[in-house]
Amino acid sequence: MTMTMTMTMTMTMGRSARALRRFARNIRGLAASEFALLLPVMLTILIGTVEVGNAFIIDRKVTSAVQTASDLVAQARQVTTADLTDILTAVDLIIRPFDTTKGGTVIYSVVMDSGGTVSIGWSRTSGTGAPSPTTSVPSGLLQPGSSVIVAAMNYRYVPLIGSGLIGNITISDAAYLRPRRQSVIAMLP
Repeated sequence: MTMTMTMTMTMTMGRSARALRRFARNIRGLAASEFALLLPVMLTILIGTVEVGNAFIIDRKVTSAVQTASDLVAQARQVTTADLTDILTAVDLIIRPFDTTKGGTVIYSVVMDSGGTVSIGWSRTSGTGAPSPTTSVPSGLLQPGSSVIVAAMNYRYVPLIGSGLIGNITISDAAYLRPRRQSVIAMLP
């Protein structure tokens, strides 16, 4: 090897080493690359937080709606179809701004006669997917000659994004209250 070739190779290796060191120290574009890598993760966390928040809010609204409905009926001495229609309208107003067509509500009276036989005294339903009236109530609420007012609701929560991944979520709640002014609340036409 000649001296010229050796010097050329040394200079080329020196330049390559310097270029590699400059490249390693260069951080231009690094933030953009990191952002591009983290953006999907951050968006997933953000959207998940929004969806969980919305589901929590609608769960609270469903609970509030059934408690309000059963409380309004339990305060009355008797109810009419118009009274129950107004109460079910109030339930829809509580659920808003969420879509009220995705929920179904039922208000009914569970009565135990003096012989201990339990039956449904009356019921009124609104919306789609409302629970069916049932005579089962928490133990200790019914006594012979009394009744319990039940308001129950099913709400089909559809996530804004990702409904294909987790599907619809049914949020249900029920409220049981004894009548306040008399033992059995009658329903008039």
